[in-house]
Amino acid sequence: MRYSKEALKAALRMDNLFYKNLALCDIATGYYFLNRLDSALYYAQAAYDAAIADSLPSQLPHVYTDLGSIYAKMGENGKALEYIDKAIGLRPRKDTLAILGLYADKVDLFGKLGQYDSAYHYFRKAVASPNLATQADAYNHMSGAYYKMGRCNEAYSLLLRFTELADSVRKQRHTAEVIALQELYKHEQLSVENLYWRTQAAERQSNVYLMATLSLLSLWIASTIYFFYWRNRRRLVEQQHQLASQQEELHHQRQVTTENLQRMAEMEQKETRLKETFFRRLNQRIVQEIEKGSNILLSDDDWEDIVQNADIIFDNFTRRLQQHYPALNKEDLRYCCMVKMQLSQLEMSQIMHLEKDSVKKRLKRIRMEKMKADSGVTLEELLRRF
Repeated sequence: MRYSKEALKAALRMDNLFYKNLALCDIATGYYFLNRLDSALYYAQAAYDAAIADSLPSQLPHVYTDLGSIYAKMGENGKALEYIDKAIGLRPRKDTLAILGLYADKVDLFGKLGQYDSAYHYFRKAVASPNLATQADAYNHMSGAYYKMGRCNEAYSLLLRFTELADSVRKQRHTAEVIALQELYKHEQLSVENLYWRTQAAERQSNVYLMATLSLLSLWIASTIYFFYWRNRRRLVEQQHQLASQQEELHHQRQVTTENLQRMAEMEQKETRLKETFFRRLNQRIVQEIEKGSNILLSDDDWEDIVQNADIIFDNFTRRLQQHYPALNKEDLRYCCMVKMQLSQLEMSQIMHLEKDSVKKRLKRIRMEKMKADSGVTLEELLRRF
């Protein structure tokens, strides 16, 4: 939302009407997810007024959809249904996926209004969507409608189908995120390899200059022996100047090589930080719960997802760690994953439901007793190598 407000300022400076309307819609969406519905409604209405005033009819379906979502969350189901219908009416018939997604919203709204026949009508349309998320929403909403009708067995059956589809959607999104992450890592790896080969080329060039310098030095010695000093004084001076120039060039090449090696080390550090940042992003739900101060209770499946993400990003991180330090148990590895996630000791204490001092002692015991580390080395530094 903060960036969308900056985008709105930029659009106004550029006098770009399309970007202006897009930024207003994004700000409304931001307030919607922050549950500040009055502000969300204000910016959605501003987006509608701008679309009318600036002659941007193509933006109206998006604006109507936003207004429908906001009114639905405010409990004004009649108004929400009115705006959803407007959004469907303005969308081209070829925009099938978006329309079927709106049909799923209508299932929810008709169910809340007690119009169960209409809810079932749009349910049959929505479940025909090739989009699994739309199907999942339709089954979830129709399950609620059946429950309100007292048809609990049918509600339970639809709820089971919703659970299956929701699991499939989660797996698809997780796979897509991992693939995108791997592609980014490949790009970073190619950058590092490119720098490596440039450094190798610079070293070879440095060796060529070194050989040339040695050859000139040998020539100078041979010439000194062969000719009398008084007949070759001028040549000797010229060769000395040339040698000095070659030595200066050699020194410059060594400096370039040193700088390239430093850059390579910085790129490797950057890659490590990038992996740690993406690992934290893959576990964003946990981080958000910590930031909200919620009572966090992670299941074994949650821990399994965290360990699996760590192994994918850091090349079998937990397996290599346990092979290197066999004394580490399952809970020790969970603490190591939290360190890799860049969580503070206070955040770890929220997750493990312990006092901060207990977490501190546990981390020290892992480092000193089970990993046999020196007192001057932190656990973060040890785990960075993995």
